[in-house]
Amino acid sequence: TSTWTQIRARFVNVANATPVTPFTNWTMAATSIQDAIEIADHGDLVVVSNGVYAVGGKAIASDLTNRVALDKAVTVTSVNGAEFTIVQGAWDAATNGPAAERCAWVGNWATLSGFTLHGGATRSSGDINTLQSGGGVWGLSQNAFARDCIISNNAALQSGGGVFGGALFNCTVANNRATDGGGAYRADLTQCIVRGNLGYRYGGGINSCQARSTL
Repeated sequence: TSTWTQIRARFVNVANATPVTPFTNWTMAATSIQDAIEIADHGDLVVVSNGVYAVGGKAIASDLTNRVALDKAVTVTSVNGAEFTIVQGAWDAATNGPAAERCAWVGNWATLSGFTLHGGATRSSGDINTLQSGGGVWGLSQNAFARDCIISNNAALQSGGGVFGGALFNCTVANNRATDGGGAYRADLTQCIVRGNLGYRYGGGINSCQARSTL
């Protein structure tokens, strides 16, 4: 006998005037990406229309909000790619601090595909890894995936201004900053472009990363 798992799609459109759970078509689409993730089951697909997604989110560690938190094995993908679909984090007045919000947290066997992740930051105190690192994307392991994304203009007080952990494929990591690994720290990068990042102490581009076919 065989067991079949039904993969369902949840839809997100920031401009939708009539969001209705369970967000299973464009007419009922959620306006927040996190709302759709929350109702999704493991293995589901969350499909996101064009727009700037700058509200909603979820804290995973302490009170640091992630604009999107893929805390289950789902795929979150845009319709038209990173140029048209932006996940907007938030800087504190001094970049990293109590009002900062990270762009994305990605868990094991979850995939974030086709987004610009912009303007995220971290706490300036608390746990060095979970709260002070990964301003743009924080990946739980090398089984946490980001594909075809632009990760830009994010900041971390400690490590990985753009990315901390995770595995990136065909991504651009640009103009991020941190103390160590301005672009990426402890991440696995394949066919990526890394440019214009700043590390105040070590690794302006990448630090403690594996990089394959990466410029």
